[in-house]
Amino acid sequence: MGSARRHNVRAAAVTLAPVPVGLEETSSFSANTVALPIYLRFTHAIGYRALTQVFLHRFALHINEGALAAMLHRAKPCFDDEVAACRATIWMETERHRRDRVSTGRG
Repeated sequence: MGSARRHNVRAAAVTLAPVPVGLEETSSFSANTVALPIYLRFTHAIGYRALTQVFLHRFALHINEGALAAMLHRAKPCFDDEVAACRATIWMETERHRRDRVSTGRG
């Protein structure tokens, strides 16, 4: 279960309050807002600090590097099948190439 931070002044410590039922798996960001940092980060190799500046200057949205990292982490399962398929293809092609080299005596 997720939690929200709440500051306890008397104890001078941070305590965690339970997240309301039904809001555990939600995000503050729309799909388009999540798609932009995915595109910029992985297609154009833009770092987290630069992404925070993009959001600030283009959309006046103050978002920190941790929030960006959390966005990308939450989006990761959406790409797991495609990544596995790409890795399998690379492995199969590497093995095929290795076998071809061995069979022709060039390996």
